[in-house]
Amino acid sequence: MEDDKIITSIEAKEFMENVAEMRNVLGERLGIGAFNYFMEFARALSEKYKDSYMKTASWHAMCGSTPWGGWDITALDFPGEDSVVKFLQEFELEEI
Repeated sequence: MEDDKIITSIEAKEFMENVAEMRNVLGERLGIGAFNYFMEFARALSEKYKDSYMKTASWHAMCGSTPWGGWDITALDFPGEDSVVKFLQEFELEEI
């Protein structure tokens, strides 16, 4: 993740809207079970990244939440296998 780099509110908002759209499309197509799976992934991220998950745009988009304290976002997504975007893309491929 990016070290304490503040992401602009516009950049974070646009990124979150795109991730939320991916989540919503999958959720509508696959039902409530998909949302439960998404929330389990978000919970695992919050445990692994205890000090930074609340400042990561993709986590908020996955949960449908708004960052606390405004847009104090320091990363758009998590690295590597923890990437929410990658998780949603792979989930979509597995479910098709």
